[in-house]
Amino acid sequence: MAATSGKRQVLHSQAREFVARVIKYFEKEKQNNGPLLGINQVLERTAQALDIGYCTVRRIKKESELVASQKKPKFSTPGKTHKKKGKEVDDFDAEAIRRHIYGYYRDKNVPTLDKLLKSLAEADLYKSSRSALHRLLQELGFTYRKLNNRVVLMEKPAIALARCFFLRSVLKIDWEKVIFLDETWINKNTCSTHGISDGTVKAHISDPKLGKGERLIICHAGGSTGWIPAPPLIFSSKKTGDYHEEMNAATFEKWFLQTLLPALEPGSTIIMDNAPYHSRVKDKPPTTSSRKAVIIE
Repeated sequence: MAATSGKRQVLHSQAREFVARVIKYFEKEKQNNGPLLGINQVLERTAQALDIGYCTVRRIKKESELVASQKKPKFSTPGKTHKKKGKEVDDFDAEAIRRHIYGYYRDKNVPTLDKLLKSLAEADLYKSSRSALHRLLQELGFTYRKLNNRVVLMEKPAIALARCFFLRSVLKIDWEKVIFLDETWINKNTCSTHGISDGTVKAHISDPKLGKGERLIICHAGGSTGWIPAPPLIFSSKKTGDYHEEMNAATFEKWFLQTLLPALEPGSTIIMDNAPYHSRVKDKPPTTSSRKAVIIE
């Protein structure tokens, strides 16, 4: 046996399988007392010995020439991507990071890499270097681009289908018995009562500071004959943000069943939007943002 020198090379399972194929091919040539193919058919013999495609061997030969001429550093595996160093995140953390970025736009703030690096760390969502965060955002599909401030109507096909279904449905109803229902709010400081004037023009100027003062949330319904003969749902708001946050299904259902329905004529049709408190699931499954107690329950 010939002696070998140097460090022992470890071959992985795929390489060992190719070695076994070459040995089997040489054993066939031994039984044939000569080459199975002509010695000038180098690529064909290699493909048959390794039991792989001829085109694959030809591509590897061209790649080996590039590696030999140092135009390419080393052989590469087709379809394999090499992840650079950085904290890896799972699907749950990735979705939380997406919601965190979208929160900037909900607050009318533009997220930047430096802002996200600080806020994500404070929220205990992602703590790493600036370059690692940049690579992560690219993997999640975020890119730094010019924002378009134009308002564009965008809707899902399901919404368009629901509109078509609604328009076909209302063709069969009596519009004299249709009742429309909706909510709104009013602020006592909506209009200024005092200002500098010469007395020739009477007007109310909208106050830009709409968040100051008491706010009332109003829910009412009406139709072709006017408002329904029943008191509206009115209550004082405790917040100055979106009034939808304080209207809940329990409050709405109580007014709907005890006040609205008894005041309607038989055969009336109620049309209202798809606000969250207009319909609810009694046994709602938990989501990724649900607390532990809700999930256990």
